Amino acid sequence: ILTLNGISHDVLNAKQHIREAEIIMHAGEPKHVTIATNMAGRGTDIKLTPESVAAGGLYILGTERHESRRIDNQLRGRSGRQGDPGESRFYISLEDDLIHIFAGEKLQKNMKRFGMTEDEAIESKWVSKTIENAQEKVEKQNFEIRKHLLEYDDVLNQQRIVIYTYRREILEGATQIYGLVRDFITKMVQDIIAQFCPKRSLTAEQIKEVFEYFNKITGLDTQVFEKAGISYKNSEEFKRDIVNFLLEQYSLFRKGQQDDRLTQGAEKWLMLETIDHAWKRHMLNLDHLKEGISLRSWGQKNPLIEYKKEAFTMFQDMMCSIRVDIVHHIFHLNLERFNHQELEEKRKRELEQLNLIGGDSGGDSSKPVQRTTEKVGRNDPCPCGSGKKYKKCCGS
Repeated sequence: ILTLNGISHDVLNAKQHIREAEIIMHAGEPKHVTIATNMAGRGTDIKLTPESVAAGGLYILGTERHESRRIDNQLRGRSGRQGDPGESRFYISLEDDLIHIFAGEKLQKNMKRFGMTEDEAIESKWVSKTIENAQEKVEKQNFEIRKHLLEYDDVLNQQRIVIYTYRREILEGATQIYGLVRDFITKMVQDIIAQFCPKRSLTAEQIKEVFEYFNKITGLDTQVFEKAGISYKNSEEFKRDIVNFLLEQYSLFRKGQQDDRLTQGAEKWLMLETIDHAWKRHMLNLDHLKEGISLRSWGQKNPLIEYKKEAFTMFQDMMCSIRVDIVHHIFHLNLERFNHQELEEKRKRELEQLNLIGGDSGGDSSKPVQRTTEKVGRNDPCPCGSGKKYKKCCGS
């Protein structure tokens, strides 16, 4: 519009980052028109010349009201800075998204009742107050979204602290790996006994199921457990004897190895791999849980509380699975087939593949991609001919 009417102007947006300082330097000159996006808000200081001050200062003309009043105030704040004169005026249509979603129907009915026509300018404190109320609703909604996001993230953060503590102990305490494995064995046995023997008294069927389960994990035959002198008097003594028996078997395994350094390295790598794979699966499961947890509100339940409960249960299941997997790998560890360098290279390749996700797997990856068509800006007219901006049409 300005070009058709012969009005010289500059455009301040992200495309003009090279001339940005020059555009801002001349923006305070008399009769100078600058069209700017929201990037001309906070931090942009427009210096006025004496002629501009005498003419009334900088005039801010806004073409819309934003969802946040803070952004509007930042744009208004470009004029009247440090005692300089200035003025601002904002225009808004009743068909804008802000009014249409939060205050449109009521406001439009009142305008029709007052006899206002479509092209007639509306200046009223009541309308301005309605717009501010609509902005306040949006701000409250966005605040609640950010608040809930932090509360949901805090659940994952607390679990992350536990996992990273285990990883740090494994990485930094090479001499502590033996003690960590013993702790995993003890807690693993406690989990299994609590699952198969919930009561203090034991039955022959429960004892058989427990021995068969430990046979799958450790590879030790059920007859080995039966001949180990384990007490069947109650679940506590049963658990204590199994823990002592497995710890003894693990100690015998460690004493039978000639290279303690190689054994520690193998156990360290197995523990890290097990924890990392379980943690990645757990984070993916939490993302899936978060996507549908809001539906719990239809059952008169707080989605956040339900999410915390479900996440805690999933975390407990993950920790139990980690302990079982680590004990299984330790008791089936074959140092003759263990190649530390090969496993480290495999780990590096997996990290490189993760970094290259989304890239082109074929052809020369170093060759730059060339655009065959002219780039369409977000604020440019949409090429489809709808008359809308690209960001409001095909680029949305």
